[in-house]
Amino acid sequence: MNLADYFSNHKKDIASHLTAYLREKEAASGKELAGHFARLAEFAVRGKMLRGIFVILSCEAYGGRTDSSVLNAATAMELAHSSLLIHDDIMDRDLLRRGQATIFAQYITEAKKDKVSSPDLYGQAMGILSGDLAIMMGYELLAKSSSNAESAQKIAQVSAKEIQQVILGQFLDYQFGQTNEEPSEGQILQMYMLKTGGYTFALPLVIGAILAGADHKEISQLDSLGRNLGTIFQIKDDEMGLFGTEEFIGKPIGTDIRENKKTLIRQLLFQKASPEEKKHLDSLFGNQNLTQEVVKKVCDLIDSHQIREAIGERVNKLSQEARQIIQKLNIADEPRKLLLHLEEYNRSRVS
Repeated sequence: MNLADYFSNHKKDIASHLTAYLREKEAASGKELAGHFARLAEFAVRGKMLRGIFVILSCEAYGGRTDSSVLNAATAMELAHSSLLIHDDIMDRDLLRRGQATIFAQYITEAKKDKVSSPDLYGQAMGILSGDLAIMMGYELLAKSSSNAESAQKIAQVSAKEIQQVILGQFLDYQFGQTNEEPSEGQILQMYMLKTGGYTFALPLVIGAILAGADHKEISQLDSLGRNLGTIFQIKDDEMGLFGTEEFIGKPIGTDIRENKKTLIRQLLFQKASPEEKKHLDSLFGNQNLTQEVVKKVCDLIDSHQIREAIGERVNKLSQEARQIIQKLNIADEPRKLLLHLEEYNRSRVS
């Protein structure tokens, strides 16, 4: 089976499991609260379900099978992801996600219809609550992912630790964006590792391996592989946020410039820019009212300084390291091929 078919088949499985779980919650919650679960379900199933799929891929690579327990873990990863996206959108004031209104923006629209006195505050508060609800339901599902007490404890520990790392990464991301602090490349890569590298790849791969009974050495290698792939994933996200299209990424192009995100692209651009260019860039980064035309000019400057080539060199180095780890894993040829295709997809993706 190729990677695209593997993704497609298991995305359906996870989406179905997630929808059924939230419908149960909706039915038990009563009429006044039911809509919140329906909104979360609609939001979550629009994603690619990558983190849930990685749980399944890792589990199957080590001889496990995809039963309801494994689907509980996969669904938990997707609910955790939804939680983090919902909170991230509030912090970044993003009104679009996956081509539609973000959760807090939906609540703002409802508040205006209902003539709530402060629609923006209402929307943000309801969005925070939605994210909190999603991650706690994720932990409930994780508790149902293994009947083995030792495995269940390991999964709970690594999950709690990794979500803490994401939050610490978000601390850095927000702090860097809201202050004049100019982080080094090393600090930016550390932020990427914290906020994306762990929970996007490492955590689901490790959970899947634990569920399949893989040994400590294999789990350690998967953790390293996941952090490597996750760093690439964030670098590619930054690049697509500037050079992609709204249709493909599901939100406006140039958000990182408007929010003055201290990305690796920005760090390298300021490093290579002339004094006059830096002065001009200082007036653009953090400006919420930038037009797409101005964003395009910043992108042209990035290209003129060959920043994307420099980024590509870093991505290729990380990719080589990832492929070396994959080749060392004690797994069969078929899952190894899928992981190698995953590395290639991650490195070259455009959406």
